[in-house]
Amino acid sequence: MKNVTKGIPLKVPNQLLHASRFEIWSGGKLIDSGEVVADLWVEHLYPQMETEGLQITVRVKDLNKDRIYKFINERFFFDVAYATEDRLIVGIIPKESNIDSSTSYSGYINFAPFFTRESYVFNEKTPFCCSLFFSEDDELSKVTYSNGLNNTLIEFYK
Repeated sequence: MKNVTKGIPLKVPNQLLHASRFEIWSGGKLIDSGEVVADLWVEHLYPQMETEGLQITVRVKDLNKDRIYKFINERFFFDVAYATEDRLIVGIIPKESNIDSSTSYSGYINFAPFFTRESYVFNEKTPFCCSLFFSEDDELSKVTYSNGLNNTLIEFYK
């Protein structure tokens, strides 16, 4: 998204991505990919608040449902969104968690501009963050989910 201040909490406008393709990565290796019919909604749950309460829903509408839901839940709740150089990051940023030893999570925490809570226990299908990528005309074009417990990166493309 253009014209946002990087590294501070921000309110994400509701977004929708009609995904046509997915990839699932683990340990730097592609473990599954294919075409998909899925809708991904990014919704600000508490419009009266500036930053808290983001919900992301992944609704897979075809036979790839089991391949994808094996790694992630259908719905996630995140604490905050903030901008980096090339994306918006939506996530939970605890000072302590059960995935502190995960390499991908450690990188995420090391570059996070602030903490959103003291502690959090992630489950195997809950990502610690989601990255939202936008095209030149500010359309949501790619959504990725990072999970530290099962060490996966799940990508959805327009």
